[in-house]
Amino acid sequence: MKFVKMHGCGNSYIYMDVRGKHLSNEYLGALSEKVADKNKGIGSDGLIVLDDSKTSDGRMRMYNADGSEGAMCGNGIRCLAKLMYERAGIRKEELSIETKSGIKIVKVVLENGVVTGATVDMGSPDFEASHIPVLTETGILGTARGAGEVTSAGKKDGKKTDANHTKSERKHFIDLDDESPIILPDDDEILAKAETELTELSIHLEGLSGEEKNETGSAKGKAEAEAEFVNQPILIKNGDGDIEDFTITCVSMGNPHAVTFVDEIHRSDFAVIGPEFENNAIFPDRINTEFVKKIDRGHVKMRVWERGSGETMACGTGACATVAAGVKTGRLDTRVEVEMTGGTLSLFYDTDTNHIYMTGEAVEICEGELFF
Repeated sequence: MKFVKMHGCGNSYIYMDVRGKHLSNEYLGALSEKVADKNKGIGSDGLIVLDDSKTSDGRMRMYNADGSEGAMCGNGIRCLAKLMYERAGIRKEELSIETKSGIKIVKVVLENGVVTGATVDMGSPDFEASHIPVLTETGILGTARGAGEVTSAGKKDGKKTDANHTKSERKHFIDLDDESPIILPDDDEILAKAETELTELSIHLEGLSGEEKNETGSAKGKAEAEAEFVNQPILIKNGDGDIEDFTITCVSMGNPHAVTFVDEIHRSDFAVIGPEFENNAIFPDRINTEFVKKIDRGHVKMRVWERGSGETMACGTGACATVAAGVKTGRLDTRVEVEMTGGTLSLFYDTDTNHIYMTGEAVEICEGELFF
């Protein structure tokens, strides 16, 4: 099968036109693992293919380096638009592309008939916790897995991780009001007791007067679910084995993101804290995590840990999530340059329509033919 390798801001994928071939997810997932391997394959962040669509000009199917299927890739969809325009006979300057996150409209940027970039309507950010999803119902802020036990591909002991773990793999964190988080030992009986106390606290708060409720907070307290997970604490084990407190805002851009604004994005234990975020049990579908340093209200530097792929040079949906979280929390303006390891994306958050528009490059690296 013929392929093209392209990148957007260093976020590289292998691209193929598979229309009419009816390839299964299992086959494409396995193929993604093979082509992503830099030693035995081609080397990439995964695989993106153009497939048939009944509703749009084409359908985008994307797969991470570990073979898992992704919902959307902002850098990838620009390159797919380049493939469609230049190689698939779909000569439209405005393309509609079907994704698992809905239909996206992409306007290509042309220079002498060659697609050099594109602007993508990335849709609306969604902050509702249940849609991301992030678990907040019980007051348990996190279930951290041991540092170093999860690889950059999101696997543990050779198997893909999920949200279910044995008691020996868990360490529970309970957050009561504004008190310091309590770290509980790995004991289900103690955990059950703590959850009972949280329920009793909620019942107690419901009986307070209006004035007392205002002083204490919502009558339901933090023990009950919140509609959004904005500027909330999470405890993560760092490279020294210590528990570190981060503040995150969770948002979906068709795929799940946790954005944390930090003083420094260049830290030596990134390969440890990245998997700790990705595989934290409050994220049942795992999570993409953006570590963001604010330069000014219109400029940030971002480092990303992507679920299923580990650290990548850029992430388009992550850049959108960063701007959405920054505007939501009052840190950023609606026009922001997001600088990443692989390049810079220009973002505009139209708060009137609640849509985010992303502009960036689409660059061809090489082409060839697969023999496996």
